[in-house]
Amino acid sequence: GIFFLGMMLCDQVERQEKIHDPRFVVIDELLGMMIATLFLGQVWTHWFLSLMLFGFFDAFKIWPALVIDSQKGGWAIMLDDVVAGGYVLGVISVFLSA
Repeated sequence: GIFFLGMMLCDQVERQEKIHDPRFVVIDELLGMMIATLFLGQVWTHWFLSLMLFGFFDAFKIWPALVIDSQKGGWAIMLDDVVAGGYVLGVISVFLSA
């Protein structure tokens, strides 16, 4: 639900503002962080690590997020952060299982 709502809103804002992934739109980051923290408990260090990792993966756009981010449209704005959240989820899962 959040993905599709965000996709529609981001698409509309992108067309109105004529800029790709406007900084004032944060629903994509919200969804990415929701994915990144999906299985975390109440340990603040895990949440902090997830936030830092999400910032890293969101900023550096590791493949396929880079390819997705280069596309226009609300789906691309949303999906690159979903991918970043998935990367974090994977790293945190490995970290917590070690």
